[in-house]
Amino acid sequence: MKNKIQMVSASFIALIFCMLFVISCASVDVVTFEREPEYIYGTGSGKKKQEAQELARNDLIASALAETQATQSYLRSKPIITSEMAKSFNLPKISPYTTEKKGGKVVVVFRLKRSEWKIIKDRHESILRSELTAEFGDSVLNIEKSSLDRLNVAVAILTRLHSEGLYSSLTTTKQGSALFSDSIINWFKEHLSLIQPTVNLDKNFINDDSVLDITFLSADGKPVGSLPLSAKWTAPEVESEEEICLTDSKGVVSLKFPNDPDLIDKYVNLLLTPAFSKKSDDTLFLKSLDNAFDWEFQFRHFKDIKKFFINEIEIPGGEFTAGSVEQDRRAELDEEPRKVTVGAFSIDKFPVTNGQYRVYLEDMKIPESEYPDFWDDSDAGNEDHPVVGISQKEAQAYAEWLNTLFDIKKRLPTEDEWEKAARGGMEGIYPWGDESPKDDVRANYNGNNRYDGTSPVGSFKNGVNAFGLFDMAGNVWQWTSTSSVEQTSEGKIKIIVKGGSWMDGPNELRVSNRKELDPSKQYGDVGFRLVREALNE
Repeated sequence: MKNKIQMVSASFIALIFCMLFVISCASVDVVTFEREPEYIYGTGSGKKKQEAQELARNDLIASALAETQATQSYLRSKPIITSEMAKSFNLPKISPYTTEKKGGKVVVVFRLKRSEWKIIKDRHESILRSELTAEFGDSVLNIEKSSLDRLNVAVAILTRLHSEGLYSSLTTTKQGSALFSDSIINWFKEHLSLIQPTVNLDKNFINDDSVLDITFLSADGKPVGSLPLSAKWTAPEVESEEEICLTDSKGVVSLKFPNDPDLIDKYVNLLLTPAFSKKSDDTLFLKSLDNAFDWEFQFRHFKDIKKFFINEIEIPGGEFTAGSVEQDRRAELDEEPRKVTVGAFSIDKFPVTNGQYRVYLEDMKIPESEYPDFWDDSDAGNEDHPVVGISQKEAQAYAEWLNTLFDIKKRLPTEDEWEKAARGGMEGIYPWGDESPKDDVRANYNGNNRYDGTSPVGSFKNGVNAFGLFDMAGNVWQWTSTSSVEQTSEGKIKIIVKGGSWMDGPNELRVSNRKELDPSKQYGDVGFRLVREALNE
């Protein structure tokens, strides 16, 4: 029974349980007999009389316990009483109320006066309550004992409550309403919350060959050995098979990343929960312990981490004409053509994405309060969109992190390097040539009829230049390392940004166009890409 029943009359309670008893037995062996409200009944059937009597005695105790629970506020289902459990109640010798033979089976009915059952139950509960209270205080609450010993005793108490049929009915005090089993589970939950597992991983990255060693220590710093755990790896709409494991004597459990293609190149969660109920088939009642607490870890899996971050196009060095081209009639005075020479370098094929930048933030343990504001937008925060809302200094910090990670030397491009890469070896107004982006297939600009904000990098394949670079016009402005002659109101030097963005018209997307911004500020349409000098490869 799972619905709360509130009754005043004991006879009414008895009547309800008798009706339920008849219904529950209707599909097995039905016997007809007169039921009296002052009695509790139990029925059993078997090929032999002794077997039927044993089952009837067990059913009698189960029915009696179910009635007891129904009168309390914490209604639980009717317990299943085994012969071993029944022995602990020490029932008096009872003669069968009725015995019948049906379909080759013997059907036996026992009954017991409710007044007698109350005496038996009270005596049984009093003895068990006294023993378990002492055991709980002497062992579970004893901080001198090891964490594992305390956990094991807690499990043993629950096991005994179950074996004696009082898991869902024994209260902590005679007149109390709090279940002893709930008290154990609450302690268990509080105790586990003090255990802080640590992962021996320098970075938050894993690959196919990663083996994670996770150490479980108690509040006093001592290892929690032989702790049964269930491990599951998950990703959005993906869940690996459960793995059952134990911590060793040092409190360490070793877990290998599962061979599951659905978890590759994703953010994955490792969920660890206690697994006391998985030790054997007859301890499923301990599932409440397993659900009491869990530990969750997040990692970023990479099949090839370098490929995820490093996707570059080589740009030859040499002299070229920076600034406006002859056919560009919209150029400003500060776009006057000039001859410049740059060395060979490599440049990112795409602007740095939210996905790449997020890995950096998490690895550096930067608080979420300092994440880009625009990640709250449904589109601007997508992993494959260019990161925006970061200052030039933050872009430089990302480059330094990347250099440490791969032992390379990447940085923001100069304005001249950016123009050299954007032109693709041609003398066009735009990276792809002189055609206006108004055909809506070359760039993400204000009025492109496809996006109202940033777009996934590489979305406009018709806008790729001769070098194979995407988003060199539109989508987001890009920080350079070149200073402007102009200063901010605070006297700070401004920095040149290039490329135009989704907020600008076609004129701002011209290669020679430039804008001067405060490098300490964050803008919703400014991102970046990095370069690497050829000598540093």
